[in-house]
Amino acid sequence: MIALTILIWLFCWVLVLPNRKFVNAIQLKYRTAKATDLPGIAKLLTKTFEGDIPQWNILQTKLVETKYEKQLEKRMKELVQSPRFHHVLIVASTIDTNQIAGFMELGTMPAPIFTSTENNIRPERPYLANLAVDKDFRRQKTGSKLVKLAMKISAKWCFEENAAMYLAVEKENTAAVQFYDKLEFSRIIDETEKLSKDAQRKLKRKPRLYFEKKLPLEVDPYLE
Repeated sequence: MIALTILIWLFCWVLVLPNRKFVNAIQLKYRTAKATDLPGIAKLLTKTFEGDIPQWNILQTKLVETKYEKQLEKRMKELVQSPRFHHVLIVASTIDTNQIAGFMELGTMPAPIFTSTENNIRPERPYLANLAVDKDFRRQKTGSKLVKLAMKISAKWCFEENAAMYLAVEKENTAAVQFYDKLEFSRIIDETEKLSKDAQRKLKRKPRLYFEKKLPLEVDPYLE
């Protein structure tokens, strides 16, 4: 009986293994987003960040997708009008079908912490936002590669020593918090500790954790 069980298990493993290899073998290209990518990006962001929308509510899902698409379209037009403006939209897409596997947005904002206590300076620093990976491409380091790419791009923008890239996630988003902890980002601000309960209610959003990571000194080419 034991021998038969082992034989069945091995047979099933042989059937599954090729499929696993096929999924892992899918090659992705990391590139700047195009206008034709926006509908796919909007769907990905909706699935990733609007998980509380019921599956049956197709109308609400479509409205949210349209909102994301219009916001991205506006920012993309701003990039064309101001090419020197530090802001990029990057996608990870399959080479064969051009399916959107992942997305990130990188721009600049005043640093969340003062870099000089004497002058209360909060200089413009790179911020990573809207990092999303399609569930079919998770656990394949797609997200990690997007973050490393963001670090390289940020290093091209910042020439000061000890410059850093920043990001913020909802504190209750355990998966995201663990992801950035694993990538050795440092937690610098916890709104649940820094703000009073009354101040947190006035935010009209969920409390966030802010992260930073020092930028690499050497920069490699990041796009083809």
